[in-house]
Amino acid sequence: MSKLGTLVLYDMENLKTPLNRKKDDYILSRVDLLEVRESIRRVFDSVHYNDIAFVKAYHHSDKRSGKNSRFFDFLRNKGFEVEEKITKKGNNIIEIKGKKLVYSYEECDMDANIIHSILTLGRDYARVILLSGDDDMYNSLKFLQDELGTEVIVVAHKENMSNTMKGFRHMYLHELIDRGLSKNNKESLWEKQKN
Repeated sequence: MSKLGTLVLYDMENLKTPLNRKKDDYILSRVDLLEVRESIRRVFDSVHYNDIAFVKAYHHSDKRSGKNSRFFDFLRNKGFEVEEKITKKGNNIIEIKGKKLVYSYEECDMDANIIHSILTLGRDYARVILLSGDDDMYNSLKFLQDELGTEVIVVAHKENMSNTMKGFRHMYLHELIDRGLSKNNKESLWEKQKN
């Protein structure tokens, strides 16, 4: 059975990390997902792309839920498959000098969902591009690469790409966008960089 083209997995929480660029001295707090997707298509040729965005969702009683839903609809209308997970709220109680303090937090860990997609969907693709520098996905990607011959590429902000993930073919997000916006942007540039 021949493999499909490219599976692109977007860890939206990982992409929110600000990108500091010393040369231009600016901070990018949000990533334009459509620009990133277009850059991927310009830099990496493929016969087929499947884009899955892993996103944090809010409970319908949360006032942020409406804006959240509109964002998901926008992504779906632009051709993304959306994998959403509702945040969990919790409280931690800590004791400092005999005084109890309570602080609230939200968490939404999508790692298990992403790993599941890597191991189930990823085996059907010739290439998997993961937009996350989180090394929790390392073993799953390594399995695809070593056991199934899948090409693995990791793209993340320079500030949050783990050293472990740099063992794969990788590119920093700002480099991908810069290359995707340049005139000479095809994979051949990537090949020259590797050699």
